[in-house]
Amino acid sequence: MQAPTAPSLAPPRLPVTLLFAALTATNGLAAPIATARADEEGAIQNSAPLPAQRSAEEALAAGDANWARATDAADRNRSGPRNAAFDAWREALTTSSAGDGVRLAPAADAFRFPDPDDTHSRRAEGVAEAVKRRLFSLSTEDRSAWRDRFDSLARAAWERALASRDSRLGDLSETSASLQRVERDFPFTPSAARAALALFDLSLEAGRPSAAGAWLARASQHAPDGEREWRRALESRRSALDLALARRTGQDHTRATQAVSPTLSDQESAAPGNFAPRDTDDQASSGLPDDPLLHEVTIQRITGLTRRSDEPFGLGLTSGIAFFEDGTAVIQGAHGLLSLSPTEDGKGLVLGLLGPTRTLYEELFGIHQPVARAAPSAGGWPSLPATDGQRVALVMGRGEPGRSFRDIETPAVGNALGMCLQGPKSRPLQPLWVVRDGIVAYDPSGDRRSRRDDDRMRFGTLTDTFSRDGGRLNSWDLGTGWEFQPGPVMADGTLFVLARGLGSSGGENAEDHTDEVRLLAMDARTAAVRWSVSVTKERGLLDGTARGEGGYYASTTMPLMIERTTGTLLVGTNSGLLAAYSVADGRLLWAFRNQRRRVSEGGWPGSRPPLVVEAPEDSGAPGRVAWFTPFDSGFCYALPAGPAPLDGSLLREAPRRRDDALDLAAVLPLPPTRQNPLGAHPSLEERSTLVLLGRHGRHSALLVDHPGGLRQPAAYLAPDDRFAGTAALDASGTRLWLAGTTEVSGFAAARDFSLFSAAPLASQGAGTGGNTVRRGELLYILGRDTVWVFRLPGR
Repeated sequence: MQAPTAPSLAPPRLPVTLLFAALTATNGLAAPIATARADEEGAIQNSAPLPAQRSAEEALAAGDANWARATDAADRNRSGPRNAAFDAWREALTTSSAGDGVRLAPAADAFRFPDPDDTHSRRAEGVAEAVKRRLFSLSTEDRSAWRDRFDSLARAAWERALASRDSRLGDLSETSASLQRVERDFPFTPSAARAALALFDLSLEAGRPSAAGAWLARASQHAPDGEREWRRALESRRSALDLALARRTGQDHTRATQAVSPTLSDQESAAPGNFAPRDTDDQASSGLPDDPLLHEVTIQRITGLTRRSDEPFGLGLTSGIAFFEDGTAVIQGAHGLLSLSPTEDGKGLVLGLLGPTRTLYEELFGIHQPVARAAPSAGGWPSLPATDGQRVALVMGRGEPGRSFRDIETPAVGNALGMCLQGPKSRPLQPLWVVRDGIVAYDPSGDRRSRRDDDRMRFGTLTDTFSRDGGRLNSWDLGTGWEFQPGPVMADGTLFVLARGLGSSGGENAEDHTDEVRLLAMDARTAAVRWSVSVTKERGLLDGTARGEGGYYASTTMPLMIERTTGTLLVGTNSGLLAAYSVADGRLLWAFRNQRRRVSEGGWPGSRPPLVVEAPEDSGAPGRVAWFTPFDSGFCYALPAGPAPLDGSLLREAPRRRDDALDLAAVLPLPPTRQNPLGAHPSLEERSTLVLLGRHGRHSALLVDHPGGLRQPAAYLAPDDRFAGTAALDASGTRLWLAGTTEVSGFAAARDFSLFSAAPLASQGAGTGGNTVRRGELLYILGRDTVWVFRLPGR
């Protein structure tokens, strides 16, 4: 297999006043930097608990032992141990739930699977995924034997689900528990395929295309091979799904959800994080606009021009942005919200009397104004709202861990999570609900009763939103003391959010969930918990020192990301574990322990979601790949943006060392190759080209990590400038935008990252620089309490 060709990096042609064009190899700054090879991770220093359901592991181990006996037995004696193996594998399914996992390499494992990337000792997978992988490895004859053994039971369960359809399905926004059990308990049977298709139909009718995509993928796996009727059923639904996904709305953190484009046309878009291949033969494909100037639209303070005396600005606090379907931006800071509406042509913002609108949390939700504190040593605390195009979800403030003084114990108290609906320009945000530790208030901003007749509470003052009796969610069984983490995401009318336990919920029989990380799926309309799963438990970094601000807070988790084409939820805990779950039912797809760093060593920011890129269809690893950069690690990881391959592998590329890099900006995926079978595990020696923000010597520099293993600077920032946040790509994938502490700059990826545009960032008294976000023709720079908006250069 040929390694990807590194782009030529001629000395950048950059203005001296903005970047160091004069720096040459004579002073040592242009020398390449060696990077990690596949074996440089070393021994894994990580004790983060993997999801492991003991009864399911025991059942799988018993089944594996029986299968080993069946393999060694003569043909006439195989049926007994084979059936015993089938029964044990199915018992693992019936005694577990969707979110339960099993380790790939438990101590008593008697049936080993291929481990091409040597990751089984640090991985877990869902119980259903483990059984599916076992069945997939069987011969056609043995899979037929499995189908014959359980077909009658599966058909009976399917018929019972149909009989109870009207009474059990009810609200079409909810999938049927009975159909889910048929699909999960009887894999590779026609009844499981029928149940998955029925769940697809229900999800699509309810406006949940991401969940529908997950059910359709499972139906394709369960359906009998080669039958025309099944092919027609799957193809017709696939067409309907493509149409529904094309109409989807929603905004993933820091980057608009975009489709991959093989061309460099501005009318088409690149996958988030992909930059287009280098091609300088055509001026149109070079990424250089005719008018290279950035045009300043506005500069706004998020909470206004004045500061409250109790308003802290820490280095760990950052702002986030979400967009409604009409382009209205909702910018969330640590202490309030700023709404910016676009003009009709999308090239500017509505200013003046009808212009920016500011809102404090206490005015919006009738709660005490939350105070967010954070420290960079704990991953900071980014304010990252989520939206589905019509609603926006907000995580507000921090929770309070439980404390004890002598014989007096103070229980832990969580923070608030609120949901707003887009309103008119005069009142752009209309609160729907706010919840804390399972206590919910509906319509919390006005002095009126809840929309629900059975909620006998009044809302509207600072004291009675959470303090009056009643209002507890019936679906909340987690107790108290849960801190919602920043960076939730929304899809299909569901809000997905991570929560960290802060201590015991109080009471004699209270369970201590200190530092447990839990994933919740909540109904966006009612706040009802649809499902929740325990992901892992925080174990702290290896030195055991400074776990947050004065040892007070554990590390903040990574913002969530949904890969909507596969219905996969990508989860980074920043505490040793990376994982993927299905949005349809919370099924664990895979979990992976990353290498952890020591407290004294530098790590990635950990405050943005995985960067998802598209690999070519004819590459060795086709499909979408998620690049994780965990806060607690000195490596970045290329992992599947969907279910794990059935060949036993997980890593799409060898882990890459951080070294002097500060953040990952963009990825050029592996090039097409004809020498690997489609879908085969790629060689870990094959590498994508990475674009990194980092340092080279004493200077901030844009670095390119080549496939051959060399890291080389492409451009330098000015001596008094340094990187201040994440980068953004334009729609064509050919131009990279990033903000320093003094200016915002644009680089042409197709022209060796030469600078073609820059503009200064004026201070408004709250620092300069921040994360860069592009939406249409507007570029937003999000500081701690300031937002700068520019109109992008055009042709």
